Amino acid sequence: MGIREWWHDRVYYWSTNRQLLRLLLRKVDRIMATQAEITQALTDAKSTLDKVAGETGALIIKIGALEAVIAAGPALSQELQDAVAAVVAQANAVDALCPDPTP
Repeated sequence: MGIREWWHDRVYYWSTNRQLLRLLLRKVDRIMATQAEITQALTDAKSTLDKVAGETGALIIKIGALEAVIAAGPALSQELQDAVAAVVAQANAVDALCPDPTP
């Protein structure tokens, strides 16, 4: 093998490896960008779930206060009793979707 062939082989080898390296670096960049996007989406979803949990807890407290006021007051119509029961049932269903934090 002459110097010309040897040099050609080396240039071709490094040229091919550079192309592969560039391709691999582009793939790594895309994977890292995708992971960053997923991380941000999960962080946003967690924030939303925390907000919903806080609002649900506040709603359940207000419903409890309403039940106490109703229990201390005069007799209620059947329609109002049914409406309160429906709200309590819905609040309990929503509360069941959000597990209570473990100590």
